[in-house]
Amino acid sequence: MSMDTGRRSVVQAGAAAVALAGGAASVFRPPPKFPVIYGSWFGDKMSADMRSCISAGLRSGLTAMEVRTQALPNLDEAKFGTPTNEKFQIECARSLGLSSGPTKPQQKGKVDAGGLQKSVKRFDSNYMLVKRDPIAYANVWWAQRIAPALGSRRKIWVLLAEGRVDTSACSKLPRNFVVKPLESKDVQVTSRDAVIVVAPGVTQSWKIGYDLARNAGAPVVFLNSQLSERYSLGGPLDDVEEVYYLKPI
Repeated sequence: MSMDTGRRSVVQAGAAAVALAGGAASVFRPPPKFPVIYGSWFGDKMSADMRSCISAGLRSGLTAMEVRTQALPNLDEAKFGTPTNEKFQIECARSLGLSSGPTKPQQKGKVDAGGLQKSVKRFDSNYMLVKRDPIAYANVWWAQRIAPALGSRRKIWVLLAEGRVDTSACSKLPRNFVVKPLESKDVQVTSRDAVIVVAPGVTQSWKIGYDLARNAGAPVVFLNSQLSERYSLGGPLDDVEEVYYLKPI
């Protein structure tokens, strides 16, 4: 076989391999996209799943349940802020009836010393409440979302285990909502009510919320605890059943 013939054979073989590879590539489907976990914080999908789990627990006879996710999509960046967190804060502010979120001014932004135009946003005072304390207001929003599973005719005691939240300007909170600190002296739970303990931390806060509900014969849901003294996924009380858990790792 001549050298030219050999070269042509090599070229033909290479072309056939490329054609075969191209054909094979067209047969295989592209890999599925990784699910957008942070998108679950928007809309009603996650909230609906939580309500379904609570409703199933009530039907099965549970009276003390735990529901847990992280209050914000980017919880570790709560103090510094991220675009995803800001988007979620705006959704919370709107859902609570506090604010429609930041607005851009009609005039152009200010120009700095280098001649670059600054992006300017205006924040009303109600939105600034959410911006300054996003976790607390987000947890009130989560309580609002899961409350229908406990019944629309019940008074819902939303008891804050940590901090204080001014909900006086929250125009879209349900009428049957009562938001108070967990240790308030004027909490009077009855058997016709339900309790949501928001962000329980140390074991004592769990016990207070559990005893309030048990003594009244009312159901209780512990919402979005971010601390466990037992270093386990669930809370510290054996009588509390964890019915929903979703947390990015």
